[in-house]
Amino acid sequence: MKPSITIKPARDNIRNRRREARKAERAEKENKSREERKAEILEKGGLAAVRGEKAAELAVAHEKTEIDNNSGGDAMFKVVNHAHQRNPKKKW
Repeated sequence: MKPSITIKPARDNIRNRRREARKAERAEKENKSREERKAEILEKGGLAAVRGEKAAELAVAHEKTEIDNNSGGDAMFKVVNHAHQRNPKKKW
């Protein structure tokens, strides 16, 4: 006896409709945020002005704080004791 397979097209249509609705919602949000960004850029004086602001922000040097001055140095220069270097009498 052959096993009968039932196809439920309505369920697939519901899934597709939900997927399409989510896709449309995402696209709408994206378009709205794109328009807001575009308006913000134009308000600041165009793309060149925004790039100039970013370049000015990046050019400012990082000011060292007390924590930076008192720290032992960068992680790049930190001395790491590997397993073959450690004293076997000492605990980890």
